[in-house]
Amino acid sequence: MLSDILTLTLYLIINLLTIILIGNLIFEYFSRDKTNRKGFNYLFIICFFILIFYIIENIRFFTDISKEFFWILDFSFVSVILFLIFLFSYANWEKINKSLLYLFVFTNFSAAIFELFFKIRYPALFDFVNVFFIFLGLLFFYFFILDFLMIKNAIKESKKTKQYHKKLLFYLVSCFLIFIIVLSLFYFIPYIQKSKFSGELNIYNWDTYVAEDTISNFENIYGIKVNYKTFEDDNLMFEELKLNSGEYDLVVGEGNLIKEMIKLDLLSELNKKNLQNFKNLDEKFINQNYDPQNKYSIPYMWGTTGLIINTKYIPDNTDSWDVLWSNKYSGKIGLLLNSEEAVALTSKYVGGPLMPQNNAQFEKIKEFLLLQKLLLKGYILTADLQDLLVSEELWALNIYNGNAVVAIAENPNLKYIIPKEGATIWIDNWAIPKNAKNKRNAELFLNYILEPKVNADITNEVKYATANKAAEEFLDSEVLSDPIIYPDEETIKRLDSFTNYEFSDEMNLKILEFWNELTGGEENAN
Repeated sequence: MLSDILTLTLYLIINLLTIILIGNLIFEYFSRDKTNRKGFNYLFIICFFILIFYIIENIRFFTDISKEFFWILDFSFVSVILFLIFLFSYANWEKINKSLLYLFVFTNFSAAIFELFFKIRYPALFDFVNVFFIFLGLLFFYFFILDFLMIKNAIKESKKTKQYHKKLLFYLVSCFLIFIIVLSLFYFIPYIQKSKFSGELNIYNWDTYVAEDTISNFENIYGIKVNYKTFEDDNLMFEELKLNSGEYDLVVGEGNLIKEMIKLDLLSELNKKNLQNFKNLDEKFINQNYDPQNKYSIPYMWGTTGLIINTKYIPDNTDSWDVLWSNKYSGKIGLLLNSEEAVALTSKYVGGPLMPQNNAQFEKIKEFLLLQKLLLKGYILTADLQDLLVSEELWALNIYNGNAVVAIAENPNLKYIIPKEGATIWIDNWAIPKNAKNKRNAELFLNYILEPKVNADITNEVKYATANKAAEEFLDSEVLSDPIIYPDEETIKRLDSFTNYEFSDEMNLKILEFWNELTGGEENAN
């Protein structure tokens, strides 16, 4: 909060000085007669564009105070320059004001080049408003050169004297050296930035749940080593976290698991001051019942778990979970290696709630899962299901919608269905374990992954809907229009969430014990 107040105060001072500078320039301009205004016009144009620059920057600044971290350094230089211009404005305009204004121009030009270089090197952080900023910086430099060539007294006096050529050479060499020095500094910027952060970051997440370059880009920008571990069942992740919470700095869990983790005091409260990009989230995904004020979790992706079939072997009009219990497809049926999803679809199939609320409901679910086991090819890892579906070794399977989109793209015979009995809708969230050793690095990663372009790149690749509203403008059109990724309202009416149910410790234990018995405790039974 204090840093925001200081930054805001500095910004207001700069704006005040800018107004004084422009006002002083206008006053001097119109107080001169026409003959004395010669050589003043280009200076006036420069200041006019400086004013436009600050109008644009005001719009950017007051919509996001903390986003552009390099502003404070840039504005510190600019504020000093503007203060000196104001201080000496009545002393000797021609010699002092103009030279200081040139320094101001070089400062903004340097900032523009820095912006351009940084965004080219790290395109994931690019902001299209910066195009205007870069343009103005280059424009400042253009007017500086124009002013130098057009109104220098040396040009008026003699273009052939040795004095002029020496002066011209001095200016050109100076400009070139300044440009080289500034440009060379850009190669050190990433290392300076990296020096602010160090150490490691231990992430525990689903497989294939970030883009291919998400982790490597983060490591390159911040110099933090990421150790990335994956799981196939978030309930097993939950059990692992209870035993070894200090081993992980970031975990991903569905809303109901987040609720359980909060209840067991397994999560650390988030420092929202380090999460400036939290504002990018869609309001409908924040303040959920499992974490009302998002003290502990950040919404990441949302999706559904439905049924996928191969229409070459199974009727196209199939609309029920019944296909997973059909003798006709014995040996060609699979079930995700996820206890929660297996219990949920079975409960829906037998006419119950998403999750069993009593022993009678649970016993019926057990009965149907035991019958189904005889028909299964196996319990399938998410890492394996795509190959099995595309190669047509599997004809029917419960599946996450994002995995379905990827598989269908490779085999058009595949079809994704939300069965008539109902299916699950979920929101996955990032959270920091209470005993995390690298909490600051974890929050840095969260803020990074909340960047609209970074987040959109993930959604475009993994094919799950994002909870990040600001990322939608960067999403591929085919992603936004895909009903599997973004289901319509009629489909959503058939969906249910785990967060709508209370889970007793006793029932959770029964489900886990039965699941281990059913699958033989193996990671994959196919």
